[in-house]
Amino acid sequence: MSADSAAEPDEGPTEDELQRVCEELGKSWYSVFENLTNLELGREDQELDPHRFLIVYAYAAHAQKLTVSACHHLVDLDYAVAGPLLRVAYESALTAVWAAESEEAARAIHYALVKASGKLRGSALKTSWFDDVLDLIPEPDPAPEDTAPRARGEATTFFKLCESLEPDSEWLYMQFRLLSAYAHPSGEVIKMFVDGEAPTISRNPVAASSGVRRALWSAAAHNMLFAGQALDRLDPSARRRDALERAGASIGWDEPLRLSESAKRAVQDARAAREAAASERPSG
Repeated sequence: MSADSAAEPDEGPTEDELQRVCEELGKSWYSVFENLTNLELGREDQELDPHRFLIVYAYAAHAQKLTVSACHHLVDLDYAVAGPLLRVAYESALTAVWAAESEEAARAIHYALVKASGKLRGSALKTSWFDDVLDLIPEPDPAPEDTAPRARGEATTFFKLCESLEPDSEWLYMQFRLLSAYAHPSGEVIKMFVDGEAPTISRNPVAASSGVRRALWSAAAHNMLFAGQALDRLDPSARRRDALERAGASIGWDEPLRLSESAKRAVQDARAAREAAASERPSG
């Protein structure tokens, strides 16, 4: 798998143009959020859910911070470090988008975290090596029972999360797969340190091709765009919308991500089921 074939068609933005987009989005984020201590978030078309809105902010901020760090490494031509950072940031950025769009996100993420905590504690209990950290892994509360099955899958399986978004859900998951080539033992990692033509080995990563450099700058620009759009969907004042629209136009992503029609229907069905169950409970 090679990032030369990654995200962008030949007629897309150049490496320098993508770098400028990242710089502008970084400045825009800094100007709005650097000294902000209180953020009013909400949407007229959704139920008020402060927990979910905080999740969106946390994942968007995580994606932004890691991507800015990755950009510094890209400037230094250190794509061995930049690639894994971009992959992790991409997952957080899309999760932020999904959480901004799906009213089921907070319940589903809670469900996923409870399940993961239980598995971690169970693994630690199987060996005495980690007894000193068991106090840091409390017994998890029961997983919420009213979590919609589809949302559970979207929270625990990144393919399903990508599939729930549009436009271009297939592209979204392929981008994840391509970035994953730099975050796991793979042929791309071998090529970073071994020149196959000689073969010779290198203490530092060999120079990336222009296609790889451009694909990674493209990934950085998309990370910042998606993370920014997730927060923008919840920000009544739309403080960054103009900057985000300019960035989207520059990289050829004019339409913000949203839930697919089938995912929307699943959210509506889950809400209706909870309301029906609540109405059947005895009062008092």
